[in-house]
Amino acid sequence: MISIPRLQDLTRSESLLALDRILRHLNDYSGKLLLNVHENQSLAAGTAVDVSDAVVIPVQGSGGAVTSTAAPTIRDGVNGQVIALVGRDSTNTYTVQDQNTLANSNVQLQAISRQLGKGDLLFLWYLDVVGDWSEIVFYGGYDF
Repeated sequence: MISIPRLQDLTRSESLLALDRILRHLNDYSGKLLLNVHENQSLAAGTAVDVSDAVVIPVQGSGGAVTSTAAPTIRDGVNGQVIALVGRDSTNTYTVQDQNTLANSNVQLQAISRQLGKGDLLFLWYLDVVGDWSEIVFYGGYDF
């Protein structure tokens, strides 16, 4: 069992350490960690993110910048499941909205929303006790 403080109280470096602890615990980390990457998802506003059998999920808006209106935005995961949404495009961005902004989005963010452009990363984990995907950490502005 790992113990991590409330995520919103963590600094950026503490968030990285927390993520490392989570990944070590979940994946029996041995120095090399290979994560299953999902095929690229080009999403319309009403389309939910597919998290089946993947950890890294590349996303972009379909035909332009898209703000998700899908409820749920991400379907329930497995207790303890960790995913990373990765922005694929600087123009066709994909925005995820917090549960308090979009009812039944199934996502609890540390902000009202997170816009994913090229190279942006949003790490989430699913916990049964919460019943939603909760933000671990967001890294924006990495247009690589």
